[in-house]
Amino acid sequence: MEETPCQQYGTYYRVPPATQILVCLTANGRTSFAVSDPTLQAAALLQTSKKYGVHFSAAQATSLKVLPFLAVKLDQLPASLAITGSSISANNGKQTTNSGTLTETQLLDCVEVARDLSTSVTTLPARIYLLVDSQATASTVMRLLRLFQEQQISRVQLLNHIHS
Repeated sequence: MEETPCQQYGTYYRVPPATQILVCLTANGRTSFAVSDPTLQAAALLQTSKKYGVHFSAAQATSLKVLPFLAVKLDQLPASLAITGSSISANNGKQTTNSGTLTETQLLDCVEVARDLSTSVTTLPARIYLLVDSQATASTVMRLLRLFQEQQISRVQLLNHIHS
């Protein structure tokens, strides 16, 4: 399974109007981050990256709006943008190693920043959606939910990818 939301599910599921913060969890425990609003996604990635000392050129900052998802460490993002354009993950959406995987701390920071910026950027509240590969173990899902709780994120909508 690719590490990106397989579809923008707002057209397939009935959800209240809100900015969708999407966190994907793969069967092997890798996570990715995306936001339904491109402007909010770029703003959240820029603000979170500053915390880690990561800076972008003007062209790279603009391309953050068209990224389908983030699955690499923030310090690797500028180089990934320069190499692959609008795709931030090697091998067309798949990576073969975990060395550059988005860390849990960075993921949680991205989610928190996007949630905090949502109403000022989109005028909509944010809802956090966890998209889980159906092959993911319950312990992996529960670990991520515990991490959310530790960050005072207590409302998460749970969805799953179904293998056909």
